[in-house]
Amino acid sequence: EHRYTIVCQNPANAWKALEQLYPTSPHHAKVLILAAKFWSLKRAHHVAISLLVKALPKVNEKEEVYGMLGMEYYNIGLYRKALSFYEKSLAIDPENEFDFFNASQCFDALKEPNACISFIERFIDKNPYSDTAWNQLGLQQEKHHNYEKAIWAYDYAIVINEKFMGAYYSKAAALEKVHRFDEAIVVYSEISSLSDSATLGNYKIGRCYRRMDQLEKALSSFHKVVREDPEQDSGWNEIALIHLKLGDFYKALHYTLHAAECNPQYMGYWKRMAYLNIRLNRLKKADEIYRKAFKMNVKDSSIWENYARLLIGLGKYKKAIDLLKKDALEFPAEATRLALLACAHFIKSNRAKFKAYMRQALALVKEVKMYIPKRFPTVAASTLFIDVIRKNTLFRTYKYIF
Repeated sequence: EHRYTIVCQNPANAWKALEQLYPTSPHHAKVLILAAKFWSLKRAHHVAISLLVKALPKVNEKEEVYGMLGMEYYNIGLYRKALSFYEKSLAIDPENEFDFFNASQCFDALKEPNACISFIERFIDKNPYSDTAWNQLGLQQEKHHNYEKAIWAYDYAIVINEKFMGAYYSKAAALEKVHRFDEAIVVYSEISSLSDSATLGNYKIGRCYRRMDQLEKALSSFHKVVREDPEQDSGWNEIALIHLKLGDFYKALHYTLHAAECNPQYMGYWKRMAYLNIRLNRLKKADEIYRKAFKMNVKDSSIWENYARLLIGLGKYKKAIDLLKKDALEFPAEATRLALLACAHFIKSNRAKFKAYMRQALALVKEVKMYIPKRFPTVAASTLFIDVIRKNTLFRTYKYIF
């Protein structure tokens, strides 16, 4: 018994202690349970199950072993079997919220939402003051899109436990889904008052104001976010998006730059900065941003294509063609890239290569659609382009372009 206690207090030395315990007490229930925990951590779940089955008849309080068996069977995907052991545990200890929660996860895995709600309601009948159960009921009602019932369940969970942050967040999110933004803002304000940090609450409040189109209030909330946590890119990004919506490209660019500094790996910020510089007619600056992005080993094909369009606009046709060919080595064939290559060669008056790339693009009809007329109207209006289209077997699909 003393040696078992030492093992529990020093899990780092668990296996060494087990090797010492096994020869002297190979069938001791506590040793078997401890060994099962070790093998479970090693993801040898079948070994853990066999040890727990051996331990089961040797223990007086079987609910612990039932719960552990449920977890092991869940880990190997036998959800029905797992559920049966959780139910055995709950039959002995009806107030066991841990096994109750795990059992509800089994119903989710089995995709039996109605059975899950019935199971939760039976648990609540026996444990009406279980905040966990009421919260789970709310989550399940949301999956049925019963948002009013979900909000009602979250309210019960909050009344039982006024510091249950998960229930507050779930209630606020449900209120957003039914467009009750004013009420959601009240809940997020309560979260901020209960939390050590108001950052997430203010961020959610800003999102609500933005969805209500109250942009000044949204900006105020997001500025609170970045003041409290200037390293969080999402706050800077939201401010940038609002200024973009208001048509203030300079401010949108300024705040997008802040977001990119916080999270330089997110290519969406780089694409937006390039786009905004193009809108502000700062083409060389856009070129510089794309080059910086490529130094980061970009894995986003759209940014390659956007850069190629810019290079074509700057008259750097050879560089655009080289870029697109390199892009073709990095990513699978895409109609837009092939169409860009065709247009670059068209502008360089290379008729043969224009025809070759355009035919390849047309073979991917579902992707290319109206790309050429939208991006390169001059090319689309040319007799050469029309001739390629007419000779293509897919002409009937494209005749509406003309």
